Amino acid sequence: MPKIRGIFTLALLAAGVVLLHLHAGGEPTPFSSAQRRGASLPDAVWLYDTWHVEVSPTHGILLDISRKARVNGPQGRVVGRLKIWETFYQSLTDFSATITDTLGGVLYSVKKENLEYGFPFSDYRLYSNDRLYTAELTGSSFPYLVEYHYRLQIDNTFFWPDWVFPDAFPRQEASYTVEVPHLFRYRTRPVLQRLEVSSERTLKRDVTRWSVENVGGDPDHPGSAPAPVLFIAPESFIVAHQRGSAQSWETLGRWYDELTRGRRTLSRRQVDEVRSWVSGESDPRRIVSRLKDMVSRNWRYVAIEVGIGGWRPHEAASVFDSRYGDCKDLTFLWLGMLDVFNILAYPALVRARNPQPLEPDFPKDWFDHVIGCAIVGADTIWADLTAPGYPEGRLPFPVEDRWALVIGRDGGQLCRTPASSAEENRLVRSLVGRLGEDGRLSFVLHADVRGHKLGIFGGGGAADNHARRAAEILGVLPGRLQIDTAGFLFSAESLAATIDAAGTIAEWAETTDKRLIFPLEFAGWAAPQPLNNPGSEEPHEQRPYPCQEIDSLVIVLPHGFAPESVPRSVEAGGKDGSITITTHVTGDTLKFFRDFEALANRADRAVGPQTGHMREVLNALQRANAVFVRQNTPPTPAESAPDRPNQK
Repeated sequence: MPKIRGIFTLALLAAGVVLLHLHAGGEPTPFSSAQRRGASLPDAVWLYDTWHVEVSPTHGILLDISRKARVNGPQGRVVGRLKIWETFYQSLTDFSATITDTLGGVLYSVKKENLEYGFPFSDYRLYSNDRLYTAELTGSSFPYLVEYHYRLQIDNTFFWPDWVFPDAFPRQEASYTVEVPHLFRYRTRPVLQRLEVSSERTLKRDVTRWSVENVGGDPDHPGSAPAPVLFIAPESFIVAHQRGSAQSWETLGRWYDELTRGRRTLSRRQVDEVRSWVSGESDPRRIVSRLKDMVSRNWRYVAIEVGIGGWRPHEAASVFDSRYGDCKDLTFLWLGMLDVFNILAYPALVRARNPQPLEPDFPKDWFDHVIGCAIVGADTIWADLTAPGYPEGRLPFPVEDRWALVIGRDGGQLCRTPASSAEENRLVRSLVGRLGEDGRLSFVLHADVRGHKLGIFGGGGAADNHARRAAEILGVLPGRLQIDTAGFLFSAESLAATIDAAGTIAEWAETTDKRLIFPLEFAGWAAPQPLNNPGSEEPHEQRPYPCQEIDSLVIVLPHGFAPESVPRSVEAGGKDGSITITTHVTGDTLKFFRDFEALANRADRAVGPQTGHMREVLNALQRANAVFVRQNTPPTPAESAPDRPNQK
């Protein structure tokens, strides 16, 4: 799927949050009695974690973050791995860190000039004002102490930093203090309910402090995506000399409409060219479809972001001629094309990359991506212009079933993007094969793939390498696979594909003198990706969208092998899905059937499905072997011949 780049990318970075690559965790909980007694020390403990925000209506925000942690074990090293962003609107003005032993001896110190930094460019992000500072603050032996402070200057109040815990290690003390001038108004939404709140009024400022003591996380999973503690947003703001209000979605949408007004106009020459692309077509739906496909397939995704360009699109006429742009550029280009035919269409802001849920009754800068929607009759037709594999009306899973702020002249309106069903994201595979004594499998395969499952084919567009696609659908390394015949049929309109193939897989099974061992993940054959990826610093759910996977295998074994162990038949389910597994061995033939259905959509979820029994069953099946032991009866020449199976 194409990389997603949003209009509010710099906004999210401007929150001043230190981003750490950590593991999933839950809401902080109080210290256990064992931790208080020191019987079981976590790998790291934050002695304090303080944020201080000073607001000036004319100069923006000064954010000071100060932290000190005791590191007791290897996992605790992550507390010293820092990533701090600078953007056009945010700068790092001060940084200092000290690493000491537990007796107070200084091991070394770090200043801002000692920090390494780089420019986060990529093949799709050509230029921006961003700079990424990094630090690795670790000691040579445990335990040791890490203490650091840094200051960010943010020149506006719109992208106000929420209070987040970047990990779930225990915290003895944590606080967030806000100082604002009198009459400055802002809104808050506590997420951690144990917060203590205190306020005072000085001669020139109002000061509010939120604090909490002795909070921690799951000791077995101390890392997390940044866990929100307090959401905060100004009632009014100024960005790039543009005044706006976040009191409601309507006023926030009005600010964005004013920021982008006039950006979807095409020249007369371009209008004539657009008309020629749909010459003779009068159906508005067909026009919407053709132009969506035209933009997605012929304009390259490239982001060039300077200053307000992180949020304001380039003019559509310029994007038309340059043949590249980011999500907002391509969306406004498409909107300008639809204006030629007087088709109502609007931009919509969504939160695509961030797994934390958007608060629908708390307007603020939640968004990181722009999509479009067209109104034809009584229908709303959604389109992600950065996703060429998806026709109009179908959205990639990061933006389906999400809150979206649709922008019009009268302001913004929050609504939900459509969700796909499990049946629309279906993978059905049927394999009939004969297994030789050398572990080689001769097979005939038929597969039907729909919706998001087409990600196996990289979106399903090009179909020039049938052998590679057969390997992908089988989850087999291409070097072990030999394809004799293969066919691939793709329908962009229905977002579906079928593949038929026949060939052999070398070393599909492991063989010894006495045993025949099927692949380790035989029972998880329907899942080319693992359910969990423990080796990754950012574990993810395998199926972040509703889907259905149905697999059937009929495999003829070499003569004289009897089952020693096979995956047990099982049926399990819950609110997030169900699974059915059946395995039968009759004579020399093994028949395996697997029906898996995931019903939950990970969109607007901080974590994945919570059905514990379901997860245990799936993980156990991925570790299951199918083993057959040789009997005393030798095979006959006819029985051992490598006949090609026929699909039933």
